[in-house]
Amino acid sequence: MTEFIEVKLPESYSYKYVYYFDKNGYIQKSETYMSIDNDEYELGSLTFYKRVDNSAFKLTSYDGYYENLSAIGNDTFIENTIHSEYKTNNFPLLITSTKKLDKKQRILEWINTNTNTETNEINYQTSKKFVYNNNRVSKVIVNNGKEKTTKTLLIKNEKLDRYGNFLYQEYFTEDSKLESISKREYVYW
Repeated sequence: MTEFIEVKLPESYSYKYVYYFDKNGYIQKSETYMSIDNDEYELGSLTFYKRVDNSAFKLTSYDGYYENLSAIGNDTFIENTIHSEYKTNNFPLLITSTKKLDKKQRILEWINTNTNTETNEINYQTSKKFVYNNNRVSKVIVNNGKEKTTKTLLIKNEKLDRYGNFLYQEYFTEDSKLESISKREYVYW
């Protein structure tokens, strides 16, 4: 699966994410690209996932072109919650994430925290709550804990493929400003 994200507000930039899965649907590898001149993408990181068992993964990330180890971490699934922890090598940074799921395995809330491991100070903290309508995400409520701000993004103009996976979504602020666009491409096998 390849996902393109174009952010419009507060400033314009783009990302490209490529995810590779095995025949059982488990993630094996991901690539993150950053935009250059709005048309070209430069590889920013490669991440390899090793499944420990049906509820846990170990991951190893490398910067750019597989030159330097940039992070190690793990994902663990416990009682409808995915716990993730990543430790970066280049900076004193610990990234923790918790995804709370409903009975249909949909994400209800996603909490991210970036902590400086030398000072134990929180650099960044955000949470996203996902609201569903007709089995589709219709809005996302984003809370920035560090800045104590909350905004609601409404998903509009969604296009789906024949399997019900989204191909295109636009995210608007409550005052109808386009904040970002997500596009996905899938290769099924």
